[in-house]
Amino acid sequence: MNRHAYEQNNDKSPWNRFWQSEQDDYQEGKYFPQRVERVAVSPTDYFRDADKAAHLILTLGIEPWCTSSWHEVYYQGASAAVERN
Repeated sequence: MNRHAYEQNNDKSPWNRFWQSEQDDYQEGKYFPQRVERVAVSPTDYFRDADKAAHLILTLGIEPWCTSSWHEVYYQGASAAVERN
């Protein structure tokens, strides 16, 4: 399961990846397929001395099987900062 977040400084600049989360350990009992249901990225903090490049990211996923009414829920919180050049 790979998740990435991108930003663009203006209409002419290329997209820049500023966050990624990867589940790449495929050993039995360590890999859990999931369907991402929601991704929330905090808005830019415009207070006077705030870091305008910092964001909080929250992801929510569930297991994709339909064999039961009970499903695992996966969530992850992370902080990320856009690197400005």
